[in-house]
Amino acid sequence: EDIKKKLIEEDPNSADLLKPFLEGKDLKKWHNQSRKLYIIYIPKNEIDIDDYPAIKEWLIVHKDRLEKRATKQEWFELQQAQLAYKPSFEGNKIQYAHFCSSPLFHMNTNGAFSNDKSYIIPTDDYYLYGLLNSNLIWFFIQSICPFVSGGYYELRVQYIETLPIPNKPENEVISKISEECQSTVEARYKCETSFARRLEDLVPEKGIFKLNNKLNSWWELDFVGLQAEIKKAFKGSISLTERNDWQDYFESEQTKRQQLQAKVTLLEDELNQEVYKLFNLTPDEIALIEAEVK
Repeated sequence: EDIKKKLIEEDPNSADLLKPFLEGKDLKKWHNQSRKLYIIYIPKNEIDIDDYPAIKEWLIVHKDRLEKRATKQEWFELQQAQLAYKPSFEGNKIQYAHFCSSPLFHMNTNGAFSNDKSYIIPTDDYYLYGLLNSNLIWFFIQSICPFVSGGYYELRVQYIETLPIPNKPENEVISKISEECQSTVEARYKCETSFARRLEDLVPEKGIFKLNNKLNSWWELDFVGLQAEIKKAFKGSISLTERNDWQDYFESEQTKRQQLQAKVTLLEDELNQEVYKLFNLTPDEIALIEAEVK
């Protein structure tokens, strides 16, 4: 993010080539967890690099290495980037990771590009989106995609494009549910990250702000546990005069996060029931699926 801002300050035209970038590990169910990465996206024969002086200066230090890996493209161009894909990446799309241990489909609306460890479906169809994140379709994915170590499945496009997708019924509610799932999960993630960022206020002068695993899941702690992890991670503490305020803030945010999670659980239950109805499943078949995917 800092480098992106610097390049645009030096030359506003740099913004044309800088695209938000998500790797497979950034893709989660109903949302993404962007690390604010960017790609300099230059397809073959697309630009004159001299028209983008800040980008050229940034890349020129790597020119020798880039020339060695270049095949038929210029040293500053991406080897496999194709202009034909650009509208699909820049538009709304369903993204999912190559390796998944659970449904990790999310609707991307910020024009993010990605690498070969993820795939995109160039559509903003929330009906399809809801189906892909349902228990039933995940059950089917597990039966057709190769299983790899660590509980992951390899969701190559040639498997996903064979999934059975019923025609959209009239007055269907799956689209509405999936939109609400996305907005609620995004609100939950905002709650998680906002509180985590506030913890930086507790780092002593010249200390390093780095969350450990338990602080990354702060909502699972009680206030005593939170203080213990702050001491462990930052070698700092909450002062006695601020302790009551911090406890009130922590418990308020913890409650907000719990309420959002409860709403997600209810919405996903409702979504799954609607999908089961689409496929006319019996109670026994539903019980089998529920046992397998949870």
